[in-house]
Amino acid sequence: MDDALYSGILRQLSDLGWSGVLSFHRYNEPLADRPYILRRIDEAKRSLPNALLRIYTNGDYLNQGYCEDLYAVGLRSMVVSAYPAETRSYSGVELRHLAEQSAARLGLPYKVVDECEGEVCIRILFGDMNLTLQARDYTQVTNGKGEILAYDRGGTVPLAVAYQRVSPCFRPFLELQVECDGTVMPCCNLRSDVEVHSGCAITRLTPETDILEVWGGKAFSRWRQSMLNYEPKSSPCAGCAMHVLGDTPDNRLAVKQLRQLYSSLG
Repeated sequence: MDDALYSGILRQLSDLGWSGVLSFHRYNEPLADRPYILRRIDEAKRSLPNALLRIYTNGDYLNQGYCEDLYAVGLRSMVVSAYPAETRSYSGVELRHLAEQSAARLGLPYKVVDECEGEVCIRILFGDMNLTLQARDYTQVTNGKGEILAYDRGGTVPLAVAYQRVSPCFRPFLELQVECDGTVMPCCNLRSDVEVHSGCAITRLTPETDILEVWGGKAFSRWRQSMLNYEPKSSPCAGCAMHVLGDTPDNRLAVKQLRQLYSSLG
């Protein structure tokens, strides 16, 4: 990302007193360039001392020394994904072995905190950093708890079981996804470099763009309105099973009231 654009985003968030989560991700490996990511995190921490800085990584470049460097510049949350081969299913024993192998490479103490069919979650013990490692068998539709393991990424990833989304979605209310060229997308599942998603972009930030105007603008508002109902969703959201809200009378009433409230705000 251009330095001026990145600094401009941090400056605006600083002016707002931002104390939420700032994540480094978007379909790349953020730890591949060590000096770059350390510089970016350091600037973010200096600009946003009360924000939680988080990284999503596959862990290929991660070791104890790298963890220490990341901690030193202010990172306090990291999610490491240990990916199994895509060609076959994994037994519970195999999945746990994969997760523990990945955890052991870090050279830090760890413990398994959650384990069920299709998924293993490990907590890496490293000071007060929230450092978790997860291994999921994406060939399975759900884990042993009935939770969805894989999403169709805006219709670009074929899944074993077809799904039609009817549930409301609150992602456009909860996140601002900014790609490296400044393109703003309404959801983490959508990418402007994918042809079928190219028309979904909200806008493209420049160092001078007012982020609040983008967040509260008509383009984002249209996305939110389209998600606040219990009706079949159209592409690219038609097959998305992320964060499904159960279809109950209470939920329907709450969503109806939210839609009315949101509409009244203009």
